[in-house]
Amino acid sequence: LEEAGWRLTRRRCDALRFGYAAHGLLNMGLFVGGGAVAAVARPWVRRWFEALLDRPLEELMERLAALTSFCLDLGDEAGRLGSRPGLLS
Repeated sequence: LEEAGWRLTRRRCDALRFGYAAHGLLNMGLFVGGGAVAAVARPWVRRWFEALLDRPLEELMERLAALTSFCLDLGDEAGRLGSRPGLLS
């Protein structure tokens, strides 16, 4: 961003990182983690997931678990950043 001419203060960097982390959790974390759980419980979700990713669910679970863990870590980071006074105002 600095190469594109943005002036990045520590606060702006933290706000940008907060946005990235919150988006990662909400977009991918809930979709992937919730989708994997639903795929185990609901046959139609399993078929959809397998068709979308072109693999059997069993082959995908380790990767889905790792991605979900990463996204939950992003959520923790977003929580820490979002709790800083004045960051989002």
